[in-house]
Parts: sequence; structure tokens; C-alpha cells
Amino acid sequence: MKSDEGQSRGGAARALAWAGRHGESIAVYDSVAEAYAVNGQQDLAIKNYKRSLELDPQNTNAVRQLKKLDPSLK
Repeated sequence: MKSDEGQSRGGAARALAWAGRHGESIAVYDSVAEAYAVNGQQDLAIKNYKRSLELDPQNTNAVRQLKKLDPSLK
């Protein structure tokens, strides 16, 4: 495993641990989605950005990131 790959996996693990402590919030879903995206897990990133949008339909970061991850989403 490359050093940077280990760091991204560590980032995903830290984001998930943080999510477990902070419950359901927009910031949690955005952070977890970002960690998944960095880790190459686009499906999970998309799922978490979509949940963030359910909680806050005005979340422009989630909209922007979803378009990057899946340009077919409008």
C-alpha cells in the first residue's frame, strides 16, 4: 500500500468515526462523502452527498461535488 493511499484510508476512517460521534448533520455527510471520494469510493461518496442534500437542499457544495462525481446528475 502506498503512503498516500494509507492516508486517504485513514481520512475515511476518521470521518466515519467523527460521523458516529456527531449524528446526522450536513457537515457529517459532506465530510464522509469527501473521504469516500478521495478514497476512490464514488458510489459511497454520491450516496452521502445525496443524503446531505436531503437534509439541506441548498447545500451548494454537495451539488457541485455530485456533478463532479457523476456528470449525468442534474
